[in-house]
Amino acid sequence: PCLPRLVTRKSAPSTVDLADVDVGKAFIEENNVAVVGFFKNKDCDEEKIFKRVGYSLEGVKLGVTNSDELFKYLNVAEESAVILFRKFEDAQLKFDKAIDFKSLKQFIQLNSAPHLVKYTEEEWKTIFHGKYGQHFFLWIIEKEEENKKVIAAMRTVAKEFKEDIMFVLIATDEVDHKLLSKFFGIDNSEIPAFRISNTKTENIYKYKTLETL
Repeated sequence: PCLPRLVTRKSAPSTVDLADVDVGKAFIEENNVAVVGFFKNKDCDEEKIFKRVGYSLEGVKLGVTNSDELFKYLNVAEESAVILFRKFEDAQLKFDKAIDFKSLKQFIQLNSAPHLVKYTEEEWKTIFHGKYGQHFFLWIIEKEEENKKVIAAMRTVAKEFKEDIMFVLIATDEVDHKLLSKFFGIDNSEIPAFRISNTKTENIYKYKTLETL
């Protein structure tokens, strides 16, 4: 079942053509994460690299423009530039290195998810089978006023260490966390609590604190 899906994805264009301001605005507004490549010279080497990166990524929308109108509207002065637009945290991030495949792909992967990921059952695959081998999980009642400072501090730390570890918030008052809690040996009476896991090897190693929060 995976092969036909892979062939279809690889044969389809990896990017959307953003021909003018209206199309560009709609593309950015319609997607939680939208990566736009700005290239004055159509089919230049940088644009080709951008499109190759598009084929290597899933779940992120990439658009390409050669439109002077869109360059001007979004205040892009460079001959070639890549900007990541998102509907969370820092809303607009510009890729500030020379465009090469590895660096650009890493930039998109690192910034296409929030620094602090909220756990849902649907996110299980992303969390445990994504690019991160280390995870920090926090079980907490998000809506309690006294916990907001803890979550804010975790978000700050997550931003600082985003290249090394994924930080996951389990809002126990909002999401069904029974399976995850059982997996990590968390009892409701222990919450708030945190665990650290390492999935770099074939086994998942789980570490718990000696004291509760």
